[in-house]
Amino acid sequence: MLCHLMADASLMTGIALAYTIAALAPSLDAANALLPLYVATCLYFGGFLIVTDKIPKGWLWYSYTVFLRYGWTALMVNQFQDNNSELSAGSNGILEFYGLENQDKWANFGWLCLIFGIVALIGACAMQFIDYSRR
Repeated sequence: MLCHLMADASLMTGIALAYTIAALAPSLDAANALLPLYVATCLYFGGFLIVTDKIPKGWLWYSYTVFLRYGWTALMVNQFQDNNSELSAGSNGILEFYGLENQDKWANFGWLCLIFGIVALIGACAMQFIDYSRR
């Protein structure tokens, strides 16, 4: 149940992000170029491909704006914390590898919901105030 809730929140944030970029972009071609570019950077700085501890200090701020980071962290903590398997948060566990052993799944879920709200609000304002007749 909890996994579905967090996965759905990540999905809704991604959809709101797609609507927002489509609303802000000057053309459909620009939106089709910008969204994959942004999502690719999210994969790098969200903790998937570059572990958070290894992100260059100048780019660490960017990882806090990545919505995928919070959904993924919440799911990882939910799945592996308090788990007695060899992949748990033990001495060589997966949570320790990613630097997630002290993370709270509900705090990450809250940040994800906040990012969803901000992105959805920006998208709604863009659709309300941008004149699309010039496209």
